[in-house]
Amino acid sequence: MVGVMAALFVVLSLVGGLAVAIWQAQVAEAERARAERRFNDVRQLADFLLFELYDAVGSLPGSTPVRQRLVERALEYLDSLSKEAEGDLALQEDLAMAYERVGDIQGNPNLSNLGDMTAALQSYRRALNIRLALLSADPTNVEWQRHTARTLQRIGDILWWSGDTPGALESYQRALDIHQDLRSQDPTDETTRRDLAVSHVNIGDVLAWNVKTDEALDHYHRALATLEALSVLHPADPHIRRNLANCYTRIGDALGWAGDGAQAVTNIQRAIGILETLLAETPTDTKTSRALWLGYVKLGENSDPRRALEYFHKALSLAERLSAADPLNARARRDLALSYAKIGDTLVETGDASAALKMYRQALAIQRALSQEDLKNAEMRRDLANTFTRIGDSLTVMGDLSGAWENHRQALTIREALLEQDPANEAIRRDVAISCINLGDIASTLAAQSTSSPRQQIAYWRRARTWSQRSLTIWRDLRQRGVLKGADVEMLDHLASRVAQCTAAIERLTGR
Repeated sequence: MVGVMAALFVVLSLVGGLAVAIWQAQVAEAERARAERRFNDVRQLADFLLFELYDAVGSLPGSTPVRQRLVERALEYLDSLSKEAEGDLALQEDLAMAYERVGDIQGNPNLSNLGDMTAALQSYRRALNIRLALLSADPTNVEWQRHTARTLQRIGDILWWSGDTPGALESYQRALDIHQDLRSQDPTDETTRRDLAVSHVNIGDVLAWNVKTDEALDHYHRALATLEALSVLHPADPHIRRNLANCYTRIGDALGWAGDGAQAVTNIQRAIGILETLLAETPTDTKTSRALWLGYVKLGENSDPRRALEYFHKALSLAERLSAADPLNARARRDLALSYAKIGDTLVETGDASAALKMYRQALAIQRALSQEDLKNAEMRRDLANTFTRIGDSLTVMGDLSGAWENHRQALTIREALLEQDPANEAIRRDVAISCINLGDIASTLAAQSTSSPRQQIAYWRRARTWSQRSLTIWRDLRQRGVLKGADVEMLDHLASRVAQCTAAIERLTGR
């Protein structure tokens, strides 16, 4: 009996242990299932915020702070998930996308942004590091290659606007290399063809800005050929139509700088025709509105003063609407300031310097604020220098030479700092030369005034010669580099004559 009881006890113990084990396994499985459901639910929520909702509001006016909050919350979710699933490659791709979109909001100069390019560059580089690691795990993944190229393009945007021209070109070229490799693998893939066109436009922009017009036009025309072919296949696609219009605008702008005003106007009018139709179809689309703003500005730059004033006022109307709808958007505020400045330029041409000065000062107030908000944004500082120059020119016309001198000096100080930061930037080098011309012109005017004593005249003529000679040296350097184009070539003879004039005046006054 005792043996039977002992055996029964053993059996019951085994059964009980098995039941506990089964119960524990069921609990663990339920916990795993709940954790997996939670993981998937949080991931789906992050994806919804990051992709569906973000894209839905992206083109709406005033969406910058909304998009910022969406991306920040999605990034919080994805960061928490990444710690639980470090080996989940798809999750890592989502995390890279989140960092990229954070960068877009923080300071992408080509999108609605909050004006913090330093933070944007950090976010883009975090995205790039993740994507390079993903490509190491699967080098043949086409989507990951595309996404890596896109991040490289965004890094190029930041570097260019920050004044790092070589760095920008290198980043853009890396993106172009990826797109060309993908094109060689599948020449018919339309996404690859469109991405390749964007890469050519990016490189063309930097080359055009550095007065390498022929090289820029080569890249623009390669992009144009691709986009025109895609527009035939998809005539109603708004993205292709907008990209095509942007390409026409850039070709027109480059031709304008090269001195071919007629072809410049023809290309920009093509762009405006596409964009006006597109905006009528989607009136709230901010990307189309901004592209049309740029078209009006470029058309105004290549038109006579009467027509230019009309186009610049159209641009101002768009800029005011975009800025009012999204007050935190640094790009919209910059566009508004440039619209004021362009109207001021035209008023100067028509002889109304006083009215122009009011426009310039409205631009200056915005640009000062923007440059203070993002001290590393070279383009904002360049805008500020340009407006100081415009104010200086207006004050010269109005006879306030002291005020004009002060504004031109401020412009030169900014431009010299920008050139030191980006020595390869030929456009900024040209700006420095122009500032030197302006200061030399004021000194020459002061020297020629009858109220100046002989001693003052000598001092002014020497100052004029110094500034004119410095400018002449820069122009000669630009000619040697092969980047002196159009009317700029005439500056060489003008400055050489000015230097000779100053020398002759000094010799006459000193008796030497």
